[in-house]
Amino acid sequence: MFSACKTEWTERDKEKIKKDCFSAAERFGFMDPEKHCDCVLRKIMQRYPSPNQFENMEMGEFGSIVSECEGQDLTTRIIWPEATQKAFVDSCTSMATQQGKKNARPYCECVLNELIRRYPTNDSISRINPAEMKEIGIFCEDAL
Repeated sequence: MFSACKTEWTERDKEKIKKDCFSAAERFGFMDPEKHCDCVLRKIMQRYPSPNQFENMEMGEFGSIVSECEGQDLTTRIIWPEATQKAFVDSCTSMATQQGKKNARPYCECVLNELIRRYPTNDSISRINPAEMKEIGIFCEDAL
C-alpha cells in the first residue's frame, strides 16, 4: 500500500483512503459519502502524521475513527436506500408467492413499511427478532 520510507502524506495516499472509504460509505447508505470520508481522512492524518504509522493501525482503531465521523452524519444518512427496499420487496414477494400468499407484493410492501417505521436507524435495526417479524407479518396479513 505505502512504501516503507514515506514520511509525508501524498495526494495519492489520501485519494486511496478516500476512494476505499467512499465505496464503503455508499454501501452503507450515506447521502454524503464525501463529507463522511473527508472526516475519516482528516482524523487518520491527525492521529498518524505519516503513512508509515497508518500502515500499523489496527482495525479497531479504524472502526473508532469511522464511528466518530458517522456521528456527524446521522441526519443525512439513508438507512433504507431505495435499492435495499426494492431488493427486500422482491425477495419477500418471491418467498411469499412460493408460500401461496395472496397479494404477495402488497403484503411485502406492508412488511417493509412497518420495519422502516419501527427501525429507522441502523442502530435499532439490530434489535429485530423472529417474534417481532412474525407480529409484523400478522399485522400486514390483517391489513390486507
